[in-house]
Amino acid sequence: VSFSLIIVTLCCAVLYGIAYYLLARGSGMRE
Repeated sequence: VSFSLIIVTLCCAVLYGIAYYLLARGSGMRE
């Protein structure tokens, strides 16, 4: 089991979630 691959995948998922959240919040504030 490549544990590092799991960690990298989780980190990417978290980063994408934060980026999407900030983007949604930003566009919501602009409207």
